[in-house]
Amino acid sequence: MNELEASLKSAIIWCREKLDWKDLGSCHRSPELFPVPVKSSEDSNITYSNLKEVQTLLAKIVAKRSSLVSGNIEPFTADGRILCFYPECSLNDAMVAHVCQEQINLIHAGSNGEYIDDFDNPPWDTWLHCENSANGIALYSWVHPELVEFVSRAIDADAYDCLVWAEKLENRLKLKA
Repeated sequence: MNELEASLKSAIIWCREKLDWKDLGSCHRSPELFPVPVKSSEDSNITYSNLKEVQTLLAKIVAKRSSLVSGNIEPFTADGRILCFYPECSLNDAMVAHVCQEQINLIHAGSNGEYIDDFDNPPWDTWLHCENSANGIALYSWVHPELVEFVSRAIDADAYDCLVWAEKLENRLKLKA
């Protein structure tokens, strides 16, 4: 299993155990995974100006998450989707977060918090990989199968394509939608 596959497996195992419709804003933003102390998702000051810094942050999150997941859970199915976030294309205007949350509330009334935050960040518990791209830094994260429909609607509302499905990466990882 390569590093990316191991990162995906730990994200799926960790996030499946944590999905909470009543607390989507923080169920995948675990303070114990973020390398600096946080009390809420608003405390996490994520800066995307330097790829090396983002990769260092990501490596710490993945290492901590991998150390905390319950051993090898078999049978293991890689499902869901891979989301690509281009921070430099984001307007940071909370529109994508609002659309995603609005769709979730239609089906899960009383859901609290935003899966995609006001700055278009996917939750850090789901982060897998980052690299340079034609659009600047590309941050990849796993989306739980039960959240795919809602994130798809948010992507459709995103006029600047800061969030897109990473289909080539999904195919390489053999994800089952």
